[in-house]
Amino acid sequence: MTTERGTYEQIDGQHALRFVRDLAHPIEQVWDAVTTPEGLAAWFPCRIEGDLLSVGAALRFVFDDDHPEVEGTAGGTVLQVEPPTTLRFSWEAEELCLLLEPHGQTGCRLTFIDLMPEDYTPGAARTAAGWHVCLDELTEHLRTGAGTAPGPEPTPQWRARYEEYVADGVPHGAPVPGAD
Repeated sequence: MTTERGTYEQIDGQHALRFVRDLAHPIEQVWDAVTTPEGLAAWFPCRIEGDLLSVGAALRFVFDDDHPEVEGTAGGTVLQVEPPTTLRFSWEAEELCLLLEPHGQTGCRLTFIDLMPEDYTPGAARTAAGWHVCLDELTEHLRTGAGTAPGPEPTPQWRARYEEYVADGVPHGAPVPGAD
């Protein structure tokens, strides 16, 4: 699995996490992995209900019943779709953007951006660790066909990434048990 860390930065005056992954897979294969229910099930932290490929479509982000610590559903809207290169949607007050571009002989570069409102930034290290682990699972899914979408409970992989982001100075708010 990759250890390519994301960066915490400002994009157009807004706090953001940016992850760049160079993938050894054709852009169309990665597009399917980031837009279809089957692909998303291997790496995205919850189920997305709604037409992810239709601008303006309402989305619901649903956590399974076996994760009672996460409150049910959240909403969002599809903001931009340009197959097979651009997908942008809101998830509550956050905006997620996935950009794909050809890279190398047969691969592609995925840039994943999470634009966060000001009140989300104290927990940016937690969010960064979460997306890092999710993107590791996406990479594993593309490489092997396997991959398991992370649940809401901190895993050893998440804790290791969280500690790295905190050490990098990414805002982390209140301590996470066993992670600081």
